[in-house]
Amino acid sequence: MNKRVIHTQIILLFLTVISLAVFMGCDSVQDDIVDKHLSRHDDYVKDAEPILTEASGTYIWDSDANILTFTWITSDFTCNGPELGTDAKTIISIEDTTMHWIESNAVWYRESGTANEITGEWETVSDENTYQLNLNDDGTMHLTAFDLLCDEENVLTIDGQWLH
Repeated sequence: MNKRVIHTQIILLFLTVISLAVFMGCDSVQDDIVDKHLSRHDDYVKDAEPILTEASGTYIWDSDANILTFTWITSDFTCNGPELGTDAKTIISIEDTTMHWIESNAVWYRESGTANEITGEWETVSDENTYQLNLNDDGTMHLTAFDLLCDEENVLTIDGQWLH
């Protein structure tokens, strides 16, 4: 047999194996990888290392007006986080372990503290995302979120690229 016939037979054998695999219900290799690693195709990477998302800046607490004003200086949030610049929140109450915002009915929790004292390490859950907000005595703040869930416009893939 000449080399051309052998190459043709190898190609036909390869195509036959692929056809049988598809016929027997196997998906493509790429789909198998995605299915294995994504528990919800639209939202997040199931088995990936936790992704830390952070923002920081300064805050001013006006206890007379119950207004908490944030000035976000840095942020690597791609979704569901603060935008750079100034943002004000109206605070309904600050108790020993809870803080209630009018905006979005947000409730923040801390392990312990003093009523009407805003400094501390606060945590909340919003849209399936967990946020930790540290409001420091010196007027600085730091916000973190792990494994931030984004909508279909901002889905993180296995290789770290964003789907569009």
